[in-house]
Amino acid sequence: EILFIILSPTGKPYSFGHPSIDSVAKQLLKPNQPLNETIHSLVEAYCKLVVDLIEILDKQVGSYLTVSLNREKLVSLRGQFGFKNRLATDSIEGWRNNKAYQ
Repeated sequence: EILFIILSPTGKPYSFGHPSIDSVAKQLLKPNQPLNETIHSLVEAYCKLVVDLIEILDKQVGSYLTVSLNREKLVSLRGQFGFKNRLATDSIEGWRNNKAYQ
């Protein structure tokens, strides 16, 4: 048998074809292990994958929420400044059209 152990940039060990380094170590230390431990490690790996996926989705939702709130603030500010600019423009146009000031 050949065993590949690859270290990730985060320093966590991985093994090719196995869900975790723990299952590889158990297999090397106890070659006659029952099938339950192997299945258990697969279930653990699947659960970890699901949790990691949920965390990724949570981060994405959080970033979408932040973007949405920032857009609302921007629209609100545009509305405030647009209203003030309209008032100033309307006043200037009103003075220009007033015959008393011509």
